[in-house]
Order: sequence, then structure tokens, then C-alpha cells
Amino acid sequence: MAGQGTQGMKSKLAELERICLEALTLPPAERSAYLAFACKDDSVRREVESLLSAEGDARNFFPTQPPPDLDGAPEDYGTAGAYEIQEKLGEGGMGIVFRARQSAPVVRDVALKVVRPGMASRQLVARFLMERQALAIMDHPNIARVLDAGETSRGLPYFVMELVAGRTIAAFCQEEGLPLRGRIGLMIQVCQAIQHAHQKGIIHRDIKPSNVLVTAYDGKAVPKVIDFGIAKAIVGAPAEMPGATRAGAIMGTFEFMSPEQAEGGATDVDTRADVYSLGALLYLLVCGKAPIPGLSLEDLTYNEILRRIRDQAPQPVSRQTGNPQLRELDWILARALEKDRARRYQTAEALGADLRRFLDGEPVEAGPVSAAYRLRKVAARHKYWIGAAAALITLLLSASIAMAFALRQQSRANSAAAALRDVVRRIIIERPAQLAEIPNRTALRGPIGNLDRKSTRLNSSHLGI
Repeated sequence: MAGQGTQGMKSKLAELERICLEALTLPPAERSAYLAFACKDDSVRREVESLLSAEGDARNFFPTQPPPDLDGAPEDYGTAGAYEIQEKLGEGGMGIVFRARQSAPVVRDVALKVVRPGMASRQLVARFLMERQALAIMDHPNIARVLDAGETSRGLPYFVMELVAGRTIAAFCQEEGLPLRGRIGLMIQVCQAIQHAHQKGIIHRDIKPSNVLVTAYDGKAVPKVIDFGIAKAIVGAPAEMPGATRAGAIMGTFEFMSPEQAEGGATDVDTRADVYSLGALLYLLVCGKAPIPGLSLEDLTYNEILRRIRDQAPQPVSRQTGNPQLRELDWILARALEKDRARRYQTAEALGADLRRFLDGEPVEAGPVSAAYRLRKVAARHKYWIGAAAALITLLLSASIAMAFALRQQSRANSAAAALRDVVRRIIIERPAQLAEIPNRTALRGPIGNLDRKSTRLNSSHLGI
């Protein structure tokens, strides 16, 4: 019995730690709504609120230990070997990304991500190390590469990535005025990057505009997927492993979160959750708003937000943009954003392939299976060859009609000529011959005979008789 009581106490403490750490990653204004969802009963919530209050009191009680300078003074984090921290680039719930200068063995600018001082709990450090490992095993041109890793002189884990000097994919598309084809082209590359991560056994779980940066390489826009901070291992990371997501933890960003991620206690989130997020990101790039807008804790309760994610269907982009030509894109997005993941694209690669078909004018897999639709797509894709063939057929038909008309006219002319020859024969040849045979017409026989001979010669030479 004592052993069971000790085990129960450890489980309760672990649960309190998890909820507290998740709450600390949220802005203070959002914590109350999160606690209402995450705490099973009022007693757990009171304990968590007490711990959060104590954490705030501790910060206020020790004025000589201010929170770390988020602009990044190196002494707050210690030194990081050959990397000199220069300026902050961004921050998340568990780490901060800096621009750093590498001095050896080569000199270059890099991005250095380090755990926040004061936030280096066992769970967050494990998650940070998991992100580092996830990035290290991937090698794809559209995923930021890990170059190095280690610990600062203060014992804070860090890793070094290539510096992606770019803008978020949404900002890039808007500021550059990128046409629809260009936006879809970028998304195809993002799909390929996520597919690579899935093949390496990693689910990103937080695909959103700020986690896809676009930079220029040789004059070509190249998207880079970053921040695998809440990534999940498909295999090899059981729920009890430090750093793995616990049951009940809601991970992701509301506007791009899949319905299964919004299910409290869901433990079987798989790669199709990323497919949904890819669809939500594409939706935003096409029509400028998230598929389910207005998911703000300032306007809605936490449970209402999760309910909308699970139940509310997005409007077709053709309707949002007023462009009926986007009907096929409606089909693609409807499948990518399907609430039932069994009816979704089963891989990021399948979504990217259908987007490629859309750009190439081929029938999309998300479209209706009808011969008429596929015939229209074939006709549209080969319109120039079909136009040339139609012109040739029209020319041949016109020539055939003209020839038939000419033959008919010739036939009618031949018939008229035959009739004329028959009339001439009767008048000039047969009739005189008959008159010559009449009795008492002897005087006429000589002239008529001569006329008959002359008519025969004339007929033979001019009428072919």
C-alpha cells in the first residue's frame, strides 16, 4: 500500500510539473483558460495556481536576479565555445535563437538556439535535446541544418544551425506580390521537406508561417522549415520518456492545429496532423486568412477554441477570394483539411503531388472521378495541339466539301452534255434520216444524205460521238 501511495504521489507531482511548465510557456493572459482545460479538478488547479504565484513572487523577491535580457547579453547564458552571441532573432516557449559569430574553424554567421536560463527543467531540456536530435538526423535543402551542438559555460544546452536570413513565408508572399503559382510552388517544397522529416521518424506538429522562412539562393526563393521544438518522434519516444508529449497536453498553434491535436488526451497524433497544418498554411497563403479565423483567447474560451478546431468547416477559397477558377484548389484544400484524418491526404508527399498536378493542368486526385472532368483537363493541358488538330480537320472537311460540290457540278454538267448530245442526235441525224425515207421525197434524199454525213462528222469532232 505504501508503494502504491508513493507511486501515486510521484504521478501527481509529475502532472503538476507538466501543467506548470506548459502554463509558464504561455502569456499570463492565456494561462487561466489553459488551466481550466488542463486541470482535472479544482484542487489540482489551486495547487498549480499556487506554484505559479510562488514563481512570480520569487521573481519579484530577488531584484538582484532579473530575468535574462532577451536581447542577449552573453553573460546571461555563458560562453558557447567558438560562438559569440550577437543579437536575438526570436524566442519560443523553451528557447531563444540568437545570431552568433563563429570564429573557428571557419568564420561565419550562424543561428544559435539555447535553453532559457531558469527554464531548464528536466522535461524542457529533454524536449530541447529532442529537437536538436531531430534536426541533426535530417538532411534536406528545405530544412535548416544543424551544424554543431554543446553546452554553454553555464551548462545550458545549445545547438547551432545555418543562419536563414529570410522572411516568414506569409510575409514573403505578400511583400513580393507573389502570384498564386509561385505560392503553390513554395508550398510544394515545404511538403517535400515535411515528407523528409516524416521519413526520418519526426512529426513537426507546429507548421505555421513563422516556422517557414523564405530566403533567396542564386536568385531563387527557397523555403526553410525551422523550429522542431514540439516535434514528436514517430517511434522510439514512449509517453513516459522525458521530453515526449504527455497525454492531455495540447501542442501546436490554434489556427494551424489539426482536430486530433485539439483532442484532450490524444496519444496517437501521427504524420497526418502535419498534412492538416500544411493545408491550413496553404489556405492562408491563397486567401490571406486562416481556415478557421478568430481563434483568440481574448474572444473565446479555451474549450470553445478546441471545439471549433474539431467541428467547424472552413469556407472554400473560391468563395473567400471570389474566384470560381479555384474550384480545383477547393478540392485539394478540402481533402487536406478533412476533419477525419482517414479521408485526408495520407502523406505530405501526396498533397505536394496533387498541387503539382494542379499547376501542370492535370486532373487532381482530390477531384471527382468522372470521364468528363478528366477529358476537360486533357483538353486544357493540350489545347495548342488540339487547336492545331481541329484546324487541320476543319481544313480537310472544307476541302472535302468543296471537292464533293465540284464533283456534283461536274456530274450535272456531264448529264446536261449527254442530254444535249441526245437532242442533237435526234434533230440533226435521226430526224433528217427519217425524212429521207418518206416516199416522194426523192429530191430531198441527196441533200439530206449530205446533211447527214456532215452532221455525223460535226458530231464526231465536236461532241465526241
